[in-house]
Amino acid sequence: VGLAVGALFWGTIADRFGRRPGIVGSSACLSIFLLASAWAPTFTLYLGCKFIQGFGMGGLPAVGSTLASEVVGTRLRTTVGTEITGYVWAVACIFVAALCYLLRDSSWRVTVACSSVANLLLTAAFIIFLPESPHFHLRRREYSKVDDILQLLLGSTPGTLLVDPPAVDTSSSPLCQGARTDGN
Repeated sequence: VGLAVGALFWGTIADRFGRRPGIVGSSACLSIFLLASAWAPTFTLYLGCKFIQGFGMGGLPAVGSTLASEVVGTRLRTTVGTEITGYVWAVACIFVAALCYLLRDSSWRVTVACSSVANLLLTAAFIIFLPESPHFHLRRREYSKVDDILQLLLGSTPGTLLVDPPAVDTSSSPLCQGARTDGN
């Protein structure tokens, strides 16, 4: 239940404030309440922490696959969205299984706390390295920010990617697929 509610909530946050805040917020929520569940003194508090952890977890595939698909373009959009969703969960499952094996002589609380540290590190990496979606800024008509992000992603010279605003109206396209500056 927490996953479904979280996907709706974090998807709305990502649409309103940007993909990056949606991913960072959902990852932080997941990490904090995963750690809290390791030290929950009662079963009721444990279940509450797990619900909120699921709420945070729900945003990661929803917003993460959207961000990735917006960055790669239409040709690779379906492939990248599918692969990110599948591979990230597979890698996470392998990590948790390996962690459980390595900490098999420890209490379950230590294992859960250690997995939350890995999630906190991932959240920190999102904060430091994750750029906003260029499509988000394009829809808001923040063209200089689009150019900055494209320079970061593509390693181009400043001012060479999106010199002028798009020549077409992008408000009708949810992903701004028609936003081109070359007139085609």
